[in-house]
This record gives sequence, C-alpha cells and structure tokens, in this order.
Amino acid sequence: MTISRAEILRELLPGLQALFGSEYAPYGEFSQYVKRLRPDGYRIYRWDFSCGKKVSSTTIARELSKDAAIGMMKLLVEPKCTVEPK
Repeated sequence: MTISRAEILRELLPGLQALFGSEYAPYGEFSQYVKRLRPDGYRIYRWDFSCGKKVSSTTIARELSKDAAIGMMKLLVEPKCTVEPK
C-alpha cells in the first residue's frame, strides 16, 4: 500500500507542531528559531524561509548555558497575529 504526501502530512503535522511550537507554513515567508548544542555551549539561530526553503541563517546568541538558552527560546516565540473580523 502506498501513502500519499497528504496522508503523511496529516499524520505528522500535529506532532511536529507540538514539538516545534509553530505552525507549518509551506508557502510564503516565515522564520523559525532553533537551539543547537555546540562544544562551547548552546547557540540560537534564526532561520528564514521562503516558499518552504531555508534562505538564510542568522546566529542570535552563542556560548549560552542550557537554562539561558531555554529562557531565550521562550522569549523569542513570536505571538500569533490575530485580527478581529469587522
């Protein structure tokens, strides 16, 4: 039995959203903050995407402790824009 992309996406998307805390946006432009462990400590990057492909990566912070990196990631979560319909 073959599985289509739509079926895979339907199965994986809720878990990915829960894991990364952001909505999946395959088209358009969006940014994602990523925490990585390096030999000198944690680093935080901002990855910019356009049309679903990573176009740039910017280092936000370096040499952070685990607690500092977790705290910074909480601060970097961008609030969702909600506009009330008229």
